Amino acid sequence: GTGLLSAYGRYLELERQQVPIPLRQTRGHSHSKRDIFGEPLYTNVNEYRGFVDTIDYIFYTSNSLTPLRVLQLPRPQETQQLPNEHWSSDHIALACDFAFRDSPA
Repeated sequence: GTGLLSAYGRYLELERQQVPIPLRQTRGHSHSKRDIFGEPLYTNVNEYRGFVDTIDYIFYTSNSLTPLRVLQLPRPQETQQLPNEHWSSDHIALACDFAFRDSPA
């Protein structure tokens, strides 16, 4: 495909295929935005303004790249209000290692 995909969404889709369903459900994500859309629950937190949502993404095209791993997201208790003494931005950092796909001959 040549359409844009989300690195976190695709990586988590692959991860879910390797994790048994009962274990996934005990993690508390069985009906969350993360399971439904494959995205982080949020990437920006500003509770003073009443804003907590996912607004940051890593997009790629699957005909040229494959996501290998993504940066682990912080625990919710670490990001209740951003920025803070541990996180210098109001956005949570996203990162992904990719592998180039062989181009068709």
